[in-house]
Amino acid sequence: MQAARLLLPGVDCPIREFGIYDDRLHCRKRSDDPECARMLKVELAFRMLASGRTDLVPHALQLLPPSHVNTFNEQGLTPLMVACIRGDEAMVHILLDAGADVDIETPAPSSTYQCVNPETQHWTALTYATTHGHLSVIKLLLEKGANVEGGARLSEEKITVTPLQLAAASGRLKLAELLLMHGAHPFLSTMLRDSLAYGGAAQRGCYSAIAVAGAHGQRTMLHLLLSHPMTKSNKDVLSLEEILAEGASQLTCDRRTSRLQVVPVCVDDLNKSSSSVSTSTDNSQVIKLTKTQMKSLQEAMYHSAENGHIDITLDLRNIGVPWTLHCWMNTLAMAYELQVEPMIDQLLQDYLQVWPEDCSSQFVDECLPLLFTIFRHSKKEGTTLLLADIFSNCYSKEPIKEIRDVSYIGG
Repeated sequence: MQAARLLLPGVDCPIREFGIYDDRLHCRKRSDDPECARMLKVELAFRMLASGRTDLVPHALQLLPPSHVNTFNEQGLTPLMVACIRGDEAMVHILLDAGADVDIETPAPSSTYQCVNPETQHWTALTYATTHGHLSVIKLLLEKGANVEGGARLSEEKITVTPLQLAAASGRLKLAELLLMHGAHPFLSTMLRDSLAYGGAAQRGCYSAIAVAGAHGQRTMLHLLLSHPMTKSNKDVLSLEEILAEGASQLTCDRRTSRLQVVPVCVDDLNKSSSSVSTSTDNSQVIKLTKTQMKSLQEAMYHSAENGHIDITLDLRNIGVPWTLHCWMNTLAMAYELQVEPMIDQLLQDYLQVWPEDCSSQFVDECLPLLFTIFRHSKKEGTTLLLADIFSNCYSKEPIKEIRDVSYIGG
C-alpha cells in the first residue's frame, strides 16, 4: 500500500494507521531470553492500556521498565501517544497524572525501534492527536502545557510536521483556531534542503501551514491563517480576511492594488514587529512582511497554481503577492480550461502590468502557444484586444522584418 503511494503516479491509498495491534504477541527470534521477556511485557502493558480499562492501568505500569509511563514500543510510541491516537480522553488524563511527558518525541528508526515510520520522527502526542482530529484530547494536552508546534522549535531545524500544518492539510478549522489561540505560527516551515542530495531527496520536511492550505485547496483555512497574525497589529485597518472577501468580487488589478500592498519588511521595521500595517500615500493598506513570510505566501501561490486551485491563487494575488510567469501561466491555462472569461481577462490585464516586454525562453516555448490558443478560440472582443496588446509588446514597435521563404534554392 505504501509502495503504491510512492511509485504509482496519481494513485492514492489510505495512510498507514498508527498504534494498531494484531491478535498475537510478537518477539524477534534473534532476541535473547531477557530481551524477549522485556519486549513481551512492554507489548502486553501497551495492550492493557489500549483496552481503555482504567482498572488495568496500575497492573500495566508494573510491567513497564524503569522508563515507566514514558516507555516506547517498537513503533516509537508511548502509552500517551497511543491513547491520543485512539482519542481516549480518560486514559490521557490518567497517564498525564501518572507522569507522562507531554512533549516526548518519537525517536528515529533504530535496532531498538525497528517499526518506527521515519516520517513520524519528532512527532509528539499532540501531533498524533491532530492527525485524527480529537479536539477534546488536543485541548487537554494544550492545557497541560504541550508545545503547540509539536516536535518543532522556532530556534531549531527539525525535519518534522507541526500540528497546524496537519490541520491545514485536512481543513479542520476549529482545530486550527485552537492551535492559533495557543500561539501556533502559520508561517513556520520545517522544510530543509540538502544541496548534496538529488531530486526528491533534496528536500525534506513540510512547508508552512499557509503553503499547505494552498496546496490542498483549503481556501477557508487559508483565510483563517492569513487573517490571524495580522489582526493584532492595528485594529483600525482591515484584516486580510476582510480584504480577501472583498477581493473575490473585484476583477481588475487596479482595484486590488488600491486596497492592499504586501511588501518585504525593512531592517528598521524588524525591531518593531515581525509584521506591521501602515497606510501609503495613495490610501492603500501596506502590510510589511519578513522575507520568510513573503516566501511562505509565494510558496502558497505556487502550490495552489500547480494543483489547479485558481480561487486561492487569485486570493493571494488580491493581497499583493507578486506573480511569477509559471504561476500566471498555470492559472491562465486552468481559467481557459474552465472557460471563465472574466478571470481570463483579469489575468491578461495582470500580464500587461507585470511583464510588458518579457520574451524569455519560457514565455516563448510555453506561454505563447497558450496565448495563441486562447486568441484562436476567443469570441470576446475585450479578450482579443488584450491578447493583441501582448503580441504587440512581444514584437515591439519596430516594423516586422520581411520573412523570406528559403525553401527554394537561391531564395
